[in-house]
Amino acid sequence: FSNIKQYLRIRKQIRYMLVFSQELISKKIYLNIINNFDQMPLTNSTKLILNQNNFVRMTSIQRLSLPYLLAGGSLLINSKPGTGKTLLIMIPVSNLSFRY
Repeated sequence: FSNIKQYLRIRKQIRYMLVFSQELISKKIYLNIINNFDQMPLTNSTKLILNQNNFVRMTSIQRLSLPYLLAGGSLLINSKPGTGKTLLIMIPVSNLSFRY
């Protein structure tokens, strides 16, 4: 019974995060603050790799999620293909690997 309660609590939190993210995107809150990967607190090696592969401007889902992921947070992201989710996952991984 406790597993069901925990599942429902987590599901509610995830639903809240997705609704909150969609709200931010629709209102364009936060999306105009950071536009480029150079403005993010990334290692120089990560920035260099992004620039060499012509990744300069972030998509809206990247702008919204990357600061949270770099701070160690976890997200469940559901968005259309081509919105930059795969790169979004790889940036914190490469950033950590270049730090150590």
